[in-house]
Amino acid sequence: MSPEKPHTPQSVDEHVVAICELGCTRVNRIIELLEQGQVSDELSDVPSAHHAALLIELRSIMAVYDAREDSEEE
Repeated sequence: MSPEKPHTPQSVDEHVVAICELGCTRVNRIIELLEQGQVSDELSDVPSAHHAALLIELRSIMAVYDAREDSEEE
């Protein structure tokens, strides 16, 4: 029996989940890079056609975290 290969994300949602597992600081850095048209190492296997959708999803997710942090500070 051969060892199982690690799962490689294929859809935008799978890439989002994999990136979010890296933590908020790294996600924010990846967002910055995408906004500048650059690609981080974590995105090397993501088709460039997915970058715009990925950026939208990551921004949306981080907006929820930012809003939650802001409301906790009040």
